[in-house]
Amino acid sequence: MDPLSDVLSMLRPTDYAFRGLEAGGSWSLHYPADGSLKCFAITLGSCWLYGDAPIGQRRLRQGDVVMVSGGTAFRLCSDLESRAVDVAEALTVVGPGNVAHIGTGIDCAGLGGYFGFGSTHAGILLAMLPEVLHVVSATGEALRRSIARLMEELRCPRPGGQLMASHFAQALLIEALRQYLDSVPPGRGNWLYALQDSKLSMAFSAVHAEPGRPWTVALLAAAAGMSRSAFAAHFAGTVGEAPMAYVTRWRMLLACERLAMKGATISSVATSLGYESDSAFGAAFKRVLGASPRKISEAS
Repeated sequence: MDPLSDVLSMLRPTDYAFRGLEAGGSWSLHYPADGSLKCFAITLGSCWLYGDAPIGQRRLRQGDVVMVSGGTAFRLCSDLESRAVDVAEALTVVGPGNVAHIGTGIDCAGLGGYFGFGSTHAGILLAMLPEVLHVVSATGEALRRSIARLMEELRCPRPGGQLMASHFAQALLIEALRQYLDSVPPGRGNWLYALQDSKLSMAFSAVHAEPGRPWTVALLAAAAGMSRSAFAAHFAGTVGEAPMAYVTRWRMLLACERLAMKGATISSVATSLGYESDSAFGAAFKRVLGASPRKISEAS
C-alpha cells in the first residue's frame, strides 16, 4: 500500500457516529479532547470554531468542511460569548444519522460526527496529520456527499449496512486528506504535506514497501533521486524531523502490530524490521513507544 493508506489502515477506525445539526439563536457546543477525530460539514449559514492553538478562531461558512484531531478541546458556536453545553448532552438525544436541534430557529445547519480508533498508538499516528484540516466551500463538495451517504446508511440500516458504513467512514477520511492537500501549498513541516513532494514521496514509498531494509540516509536519498546532503536538509525542512527518525518510528509502529499477532516473537519481529539484535530493537522500541516490546508481546 501507499504510505497514506498504510497509516490510515493502522489507525483502524472502529467507532464513528454522524448526526445532522440545526441551530439558531445563541448556542455553543463543547467538544472534549478525547482522542477522537471530529468532522463537520456546514450546509447552511455559518458558525465559529474556537479553541486553543492551532485551532484558534475560525469562521466556518456554508460549504466548508473541517476535521479536528482529538488532542485539543474546542467549541462550535454561534458566538464566542455563549455558554457552552457538552456535546454528548446536546446531541446524543437523537440517534446516528438523525438531526438534532439546539437553540431557537435555524441560522446554521450541518452534518457532524467523530471517528474513534482501534490502534493502541492512535495518538502517534494522528500526530502525523495536521491537527486541523479546513477545506473551504470551493473544494468540499465531494466531502459533503461522502458525509451525507454515511449518514444515510446510519439513519436507515439495511442488510450489510454496518460494513458499508465502515467503508464510507474510511473513504471520508481519505477524501478529506486528499482535498486538504489539494488546497494548501507544499512544504508546511508535516509528514502529510511531504506526500505532495514527488521526491520525498518516493522515499516514503520505499520505506513502507521494505521497512526491514537496512536503510541509511544515503539509500533514502538514492530512492528520492537526490544527493545525501540535499535530501537530509529537504526532508528535515519539510517533514520536521530527520529521515532516520521517521524510519525508526514507522518500524516501531509496525513492530507493535506484529507483536500482537499470534505466534510472533520479539526476535522474529526485530529481524523482520532490520535489527540484528534484540537489545538494539528493544532500545528503539522503548524510546519511541515508551514501553518494552516484551510488555506489548505479553499483553497480546
